[in-house]
Amino acid sequence: AGSVTVGNDEDYLYVTINSTAGFQNTEDNVKMWLGTDITELPTNKKGTPILGKFPYKYTVTFGDTNLTFKILLTDINNWPTTEDACAQDISIIVHGDVLTTAGDETSGETAFAGDTVGDDPRWWYLVNYTTMCCKEIPVDKT
Repeated sequence: AGSVTVGNDEDYLYVTINSTAGFQNTEDNVKMWLGTDITELPTNKKGTPILGKFPYKYTVTFGDTNLTFKILLTDINNWPTTEDACAQDISIIVHGDVLTTAGDETSGETAFAGDTVGDDPRWWYLVNYTTMCCKEIPVDKT
């Protein structure tokens, strides 16, 4: 259905969502939750994520195929208060209302991104990401 790419610099986390065929013509067709503690994920009694309670929602215009969220690292729940943001583990759940055939509004499906299966009888997936260190690279002056 597409791909999700995650990266960071010293201040921001970037989550880019690409739908191969585009997104359904619906409101909030991309929803995302992220955090350093997966136990804070809003779920129902069975453990299924409650998409309506995800803090990041966006409506991608019908016909567009990608979106990038730019999130301040310090806005992520339980982000360390130290200056160093190296090697912090983040769980990211991305849900999209996607199309399976470009331009065909009747070909809609829902999709989760990730390679880790959620802990619930109903299917969902998540992306585990570890932030990279963003330090100046020394210049060899020889």
